Amino acid sequence: MKTILSYVVILITTINCYAQITFEKGYFINNSGEKVECLIKNLDWKDNPTEFTYKLTSDSSEKISSISSVEEFGIYNLSKYIRANVDIDKSSDITGKLSDNRNPIFTKEILFLKVLIEGDANLFSYENSNLKRFFFKKDTDTIKQLIYKRYLSHTPSNGRININERYKQQLLKSLKCETISIKKIKSLSYKENSLSNFFIKYNQCKNSKTKQFNKTNNVGSFRLTAKIGVNNSSLKIHNENFNDSRNTDFGGKSGIRFGLEGEFILPFNKNKWSILLEANYQSFKTQKTTENNSISGGILVSKVDYSSVEAILGIKHNFFLNKKSKIFISVGYLHDFPNNSSILFERGDGSLYNTLDIKAGGSLVIGTGYKYDKYSFELRYNNRDLLGNYSYWSSDYKSLSLNIGYTIF
Repeated sequence: MKTILSYVVILITTINCYAQITFEKGYFINNSGEKVECLIKNLDWKDNPTEFTYKLTSDSSEKISSISSVEEFGIYNLSKYIRANVDIDKSSDITGKLSDNRNPIFTKEILFLKVLIEGDANLFSYENSNLKRFFFKKDTDTIKQLIYKRYLSHTPSNGRININERYKQQLLKSLKCETISIKKIKSLSYKENSLSNFFIKYNQCKNSKTKQFNKTNNVGSFRLTAKIGVNNSSLKIHNENFNDSRNTDFGGKSGIRFGLEGEFILPFNKNKWSILLEANYQSFKTQKTTENNSISGGILVSKVDYSSVEAILGIKHNFFLNKKSKIFISVGYLHDFPNNSSILFERGDGSLYNTLDIKAGGSLVIGTGYKYDKYSFELRYNNRDLLGNYSYWSSDYKSLSLNIGYTIF
């Protein structure tokens, strides 16, 4: 088993060498105003980049350009970023880290802003981790942040969360048009779809040619996969305080497992990341007979009858080889729900000597595999303690499984 795991580790660390790198037709404009046609490595950035990788031709070497040397870059028909020196409020939007200041706290920064809508009125976005800000520009005006801020309003008894929605006043003042009502502006949410639709409608009202970037459906998708596999499992139990006669190495045993996997594809980084929700059934049943002079009859029969449903919450990262095939790695938290499972100790005459109930908890599970079209093959490893509810007993249950999956939809 250790040899197999060593191969798994080596495979995981070398996957990037074989994963497909996608360069797509694009361009950049340097500080001299020169437009350079090139191929840009499309990472489908979730967070706004500060640099990008490109090649001048498909056969040339890779180069990196950064925000200090590039005014604008884009991938044709997909995305566009412009360099801008803007005032940005980076106040935290996390509930536990909100400030009690309702006003934005601006700092001047040079950023690559993502272009969402181009026209008489332009809409931009900036994202970094949990921070998301929108900016706008009308005609030749300077780029300004659309202000939205959650803050704490303290009272003598408690504090509550209020929201500064000044962006609605900004739009009402700057982007007036007879076909857009005040009610429409008041109903706007500080979300990409809501603001994009508003800017499109405004540009249409002004008979302005409008171009929308990032039009792809950015919601994410869901996949359901049925799985069946083989477990190669082993179990050792040990009493920490005594040289207990019940200490047993049950050895290894193979068994069948099956389950369902739900996969939520995250809408960024070219579908490389996903969240896994999984339920599997597995079992391990074996026994071992040993000579033991400390009990009557001199024979101890140790039996384990363990079956459970495994609930897994995890993440998966994909390395695409082509449109139909990919290599993936996964890691997750496994919580085990045993089904009337126990370890029994019997004397040679069949009478009960002792019982240990299996109350397994949580553990880590890792895996790697290959998928072609709807079919997948995955190797998974898990190590868990089946006797965590006992003070002096410990167990080492190791499981290496080979799973075959079929994606239903």
